[in-house]
Amino acid sequence: MPVTAKRRADTRAALLAAAELSFRTKGYTATTMADIAEAAGVSRPTAFRYFRTKADLVFSVQDEWQQTVRAVVVEQSGSGWALVRRCCDAVAEQIERDADRVLAAYQLATEQPSLAAAAAARDRDWIQVMAELLAGDAADEPDALLMGAAIMGMINMAIILWADAPATTDLRRTIHRGLDLLPAGPVSWGPGPGRAPTGGRAAPPARRGGRGR
Repeated sequence: MPVTAKRRADTRAALLAAAELSFRTKGYTATTMADIAEAAGVSRPTAFRYFRTKADLVFSVQDEWQQTVRAVVVEQSGSGWALVRRCCDAVAEQIERDADRVLAAYQLATEQPSLAAAAAARDRDWIQVMAELLAGDAADEPDALLMGAAIMGMINMAIILWADAPATTDLRRTIHRGLDLLPAGPVSWGPGPGRAPTGGRAAPPARRGGRGR
């Protein structure tokens, strides 16, 4: 990694770590961007260049999921259910690898009413992303947007189920189960959940051994 890119990555990581600690010890409302900048060892203007608001710090993990989706799209051309499923797999794997950070963000988002608007804005962005994965150039058509919203509603519930018992719920399989329950939509979107080549009934959300947190 070039020196400049590494410096930027280090600064971003320092801001995220400082924010997480301050949110946990002082509380989200009491924490200011100035507090975070000072704890990270950077100036306030520098902190604002990386994150415009405290909400951007909380939801930064979701922004990273979009980077993961873009990487999958580069590797796999086209659109349709196969691409949706592949992107969901990649994001689920990323969530489970970064479980502590995701769970901390999830807790803040559910406890802080002031984060509701930011959460809703990101949901709208994700609906558009899912519509584009599914329908490509037809992503702005009502059917694609409606299915994008259905996919995101399902994913949000899958994450809630996982967050309630992260040690015993397999997020990837839970999302697959949710996808299998959705209607396939137009044939142009490719073999959908209802037309999966393997056929048969989808497995219920997988449970791992051990106890939840």
